[in-house]
Amino acid sequence: MPVSFIKTGFQTYLKNQDIDSDGISGLLGLMLLPWALKFLWAPLIDRYGSSRYGHRKSWLIPLQLGGALVLGLIAFMDIESQLSQIVVLFLFYSFLCATQDIAVDGLAVIALSKKQHGLGNSMQMGGYYLGELLGGAVILIVLDQFGWTISILTLALLYLIPLIVLLPYKESRSPASSAQSFYGMEEIKSYFKGEQVIWILLLVLYMGNQVLARTLLPSLLKERSFSDTEVGFTIGVFGNSASIVGAMVGGFLMEYLGRKRSLLVYGLIKIPIFFLLLMVPMLQISDVLVIGGIMLNDLMAGCAAVALFTVMMDKSRLSSPGTDFTIQQSINAIGVVIFVVLSGIIQRQFGYPAVVFIASFIGVLSLFLIWKLRMEETHRDHD
Repeated sequence: MPVSFIKTGFQTYLKNQDIDSDGISGLLGLMLLPWALKFLWAPLIDRYGSSRYGHRKSWLIPLQLGGALVLGLIAFMDIESQLSQIVVLFLFYSFLCATQDIAVDGLAVIALSKKQHGLGNSMQMGGYYLGELLGGAVILIVLDQFGWTISILTLALLYLIPLIVLLPYKESRSPASSAQSFYGMEEIKSYFKGEQVIWILLLVLYMGNQVLARTLLPSLLKERSFSDTEVGFTIGVFGNSASIVGAMVGGFLMEYLGRKRSLLVYGLIKIPIFFLLLMVPMLQISDVLVIGGIMLNDLMAGCAAVALFTVMMDKSRLSSPGTDFTIQQSINAIGVVIFVVLSGIIQRQFGYPAVVFIASFIGVLSLFLIWKLRMEETHRDHD
């Protein structure tokens, strides 16, 4: 939820402070950087933990409390006079969340069988988009109505809710990491030795066009004279509700289509939808059609994300689940950070048409990589 607020609510607040688009995208890229780099400390989460309280549970509880504390500090700071300090604290908070995510994903890989990965990722992505809805919409509405302090304190309180189910949870014992070094760099090295370059490149690019659209949406809607509350409803409520449906539908259809074919089909469908969405500033269309385009885009984003993350889970070893999943997620996040930063620069320098063509090219390139990956894996299986 709070990371969603950073991406959407905080961006809207910065827009109200008359900060230009590339400045905002640069700040957002900085605050999302821990999600791109978290694979560097993921082996520590897999290797060290309390067997008495639960390996990953012993990480999750302190991180949950620490994150709420940081949000509590931010709540009582002045956005105008202490912006740089708030950015630093949000960066630290993002680091805590990224570390927490390592433990959560490792727990999911251990707790679910391979057959359950599709349904499990539908639930995980559905939960993620629900968090996006609350953090990017509900809190933005609270911000618009009640101001900075109340909205951030509300985030902090909501952030503590998972402790209700986490504290009594009995974590099963998981396989120990096989690496011999203190840090566990072998897990990282061995992953890159065993994985295909095509898959790594696909992780960077597959959600790239979606990120370009998502990053620009708050500014785009503000230019159409949407209020903060209307931006919150459009992106957070309508968009994320569509993504929740997409996550569920995508996971269900994947059982029939298969993993790689789902990546191909979902990637193909989202290109024309995305193309139309980015044409919004260039066309005289009603706000209803704009909202409909955003919902279609987010529906397919939910489908695509479930397919991608299911394959990522399939490719995670039980001996280092958090590390393997996090490496893939970090590679994906590197693409997110790149496209978040580029979105503002491309829009300012070349305008929306350039964003349209670049995003469409990325989508087509992703389809080629999926096709190539399927061909190589089919050939290897025959051998």
